[in-house]
Amino acid sequence: MKYIIIEDEEPAVRGLRNLVQRARPDALCQASFPSIKKAVEWLKSKPTPDLIFLDIHLKDGSGFELFEKVEIQSPVIFCTAYDEYLMEAFKTNGIDYLLKPLDYDRLQQSLEKFDALQLHFSKKGDSTVHHLIQQIQERALGPQRFLVKMGKKFYSIETSEIAYFFTKHTIVYLMTEQGKKYQVDQSLDRLEESLSKTQFFRINRQYLVAWKSVRSFESDYGSFPVQLEPPPQHPITISRHRIDNFKHWWGG
Repeated sequence: MKYIIIEDEEPAVRGLRNLVQRARPDALCQASFPSIKKAVEWLKSKPTPDLIFLDIHLKDGSGFELFEKVEIQSPVIFCTAYDEYLMEAFKTNGIDYLLKPLDYDRLQQSLEKFDALQLHFSKKGDSTVHHLIQQIQERALGPQRFLVKMGKKFYSIETSEIAYFFTKHTIVYLMTEQGKKYQVDQSLDRLEESLSKTQFFRINRQYLVAWKSVRSFESDYGSFPVQLEPPPQHPITISRHRIDNFKHWWGG
């Protein structure tokens, strides 16, 4: 695997190279670039790398400008400290979106996606690569809307409008950012499996929450109360066995 890194912080470049080396000892970092300008110059004159690691905030602009200045054929893994660009990233050649500080296990998952892409690519030829990238992107983003029910009426709710899902008397509901509750005809387990792991987290058996809905949480003698917006009817806590993963997910 030959890859390049577009990142303007040298410690971040070294850290990423070390993680990739640990996960793929035979991988070759062809070059790293601190700016869009230098990356564009290299990409216009060199063979296409197998993979690109791309930061979003660079000294000379946004990483998304790369796609405006040169045709990108390679899959891209975004590495950034900001979570708000997820949707935009998957409109490009993005196959994954990693939040800093980078984690070895998450990087390994990203490289497994890349491996799957390469396997299909080698079997089926050039004409399928963009279709395969699109499939990976769709799985990473999860469903974009949900069919819900209120009384006898059905509505379509955008995933971006959802604050959290919860169960009550074995029935699953979603709560929107505006505080509207709708019944959902799916289990929390199925929802957890299908939704973006970057955007949603299962804090306990009853609640699956969006990152943006979490306002704060506390450590209270072994209990972890969490405050959501809109507020649930009753106080809720994060399961003790999930708290470490939750901290990593919520804090990035």
